[in-house]
Amino acid sequence: MKGKKLLSMLTAGALAVSMVMPAMAADGGTVDVDVTTKTGILRVEVPTTLAIAVDQFETTDAGTQIYSEEFKIANKSEVNVKVNVTSTATVKNGVALAATRGDVATATAAGGTAWLAVAASLDGTKYEAANKLENLNEASANVTTFANGSTGVTAAQTFYLEKATGEGYKLLKPAADKKNVVSYAQFYELTAIATQPTDDATLQTAVDASDVYVGSETAGSETDGAGLTKIEKGTTVAGGSNAWATGKVYYTAAAATTPAASVDASKLYVYGEMTTAGSNQPKAAFRYIGELSRNKELWDATDISKVSIAYTIQGLPQSVYAAAAADTSDPIVYGLYKEKLTATYSEVSGVYWLSVDGNAGFAAAPTSLTIGGAAKTAGTDYTFEKSGWIKLKDAPTAGDEIVLIVNGTTYKVTVPTA
Repeated sequence: MKGKKLLSMLTAGALAVSMVMPAMAADGGTVDVDVTTKTGILRVEVPTTLAIAVDQFETTDAGTQIYSEEFKIANKSEVNVKVNVTSTATVKNGVALAATRGDVATATAAGGTAWLAVAASLDGTKYEAANKLENLNEASANVTTFANGSTGVTAAQTFYLEKATGEGYKLLKPAADKKNVVSYAQFYELTAIATQPTDDATLQTAVDASDVYVGSETAGSETDGAGLTKIEKGTTVAGGSNAWATGKVYYTAAAATTPAASVDASKLYVYGEMTTAGSNQPKAAFRYIGELSRNKELWDATDISKVSIAYTIQGLPQSVYAAAAADTSDPIVYGLYKEKLTATYSEVSGVYWLSVDGNAGFAAAPTSLTIGGAAKTAGTDYTFEKSGWIKLKDAPTAGDEIVLIVNGTTYKVTVPTA
């Protein structure tokens, strides 16, 4: 009898265990998950105008015959950014370009010879340790010389700017004529949450789904430039500064940016306006310098008539920026960063070429070029082409290392073996 009772108890216990087992799908199944793009709000501030002048007699700055205001760059984004800047100069036909500053002193070209360069600031105040522009030349680490290229007379520099650490966002309420649209900001359309949160619980539901931006003005009566607070997705809102409060309007932002030219006066947008600079390199600046040959009696704005500045801005992952900032052998200097590029060797129809990363020209002619340890001479052993590529006169030996220095940067490539 006791055995039957024990068996009965064991059976009941086993049944109880089986009842709480999680249900399993006998035939499997699928779960579809949409993937979204999460981008940081970018805002990089640059000037809209810049004064540049041919100053043959150095009336403004000693040490340069090209006067220039500073082109200042400030990162007000919530992410680190990379800013590529390319300057293109319009030079009069007949004016020769010098690869080095020293070449100008002995130049004899009838139309005059100019050494033109862009110099990056070392710290926001100086361009050279002693702050003497005459000490700057093509070998200076913060100087890039203008050179003939496939797209004109150009000089390019790259800046890595740390993210701003102080969080700040503003609301854009576009005017009909769009004159209040902030320059150089990225705009994300705002949408007021359809059913506005009424307590911490409903706000938490919204924050669990996406980033939420909080305004303090009545919906429909928002003011252009009003401050917004961002509650990042997944944040716990109860018991802190992000807790629900009366008098607030809660918005979500579009995943994609709206171009400045396409903002709509009937809509609202958010843009970044970070206020606290990062600890390392949130800013950068550059200006133009130059040396003009003495054999031309008069230089003026017809000789160098225009400089066009083109730039691109893209976000940098924290790991990429951190690695660059930690590299003491190739430091970021007030934003200026020389990315590690590689020289590329190629043979096309019996012609031997050197380029950058396989498809780009060098910004200037090399100051040194060796193949297999032997120094090569410009004109005799190689030529610097208009495209910025270097054409070798003779085939190098397979396995030889080619080393060249351009604007202070060393590039290396090994001639491939068959």
